[in-house]
Amino acid sequence: MCLAGQYCATSGADQPTGNCDAGYYCITGSAVPNPHGELNVLGEISGDICPEGSYCPVGSFEPTGCPAGTFSNAKGLAVASQVRLLHIFMYLMYNSA
Repeated sequence: MCLAGQYCATSGADQPTGNCDAGYYCITGSAVPNPHGELNVLGEISGDICPEGSYCPVGSFEPTGCPAGTFSNAKGLAVASQVRLLHIFMYLMYNSA
C-alpha cells in the first residue's frame, strides 16, 4: 500500500517502491516519484511539483511553507535553504493598503 509521501510503481503493490522525490509531494496512490497532477485509481490528484511559496524534501506528503521572513517564486524547491530572504521593501509592497 502506498502511503502519503511514497509512490508505488505497480498498482496493488504490498510495499511502496520508494519515497516521493525532493521538490515534489505525493498525497496517496502516486505511481511515480515526481507526480505532475496525475490522478490515482480513485480519480484524485496523487501529488504534484512543489508550488511557489514552499519546499518539499524527499518523502513529502504536502508542501512545507517557506519559513517566516522568506519567500520563493520558484516551483520544485527541495529544501528550506533554497528560499530567499524577504526584504522589507518587498514586504511593504505586498502588504500595503
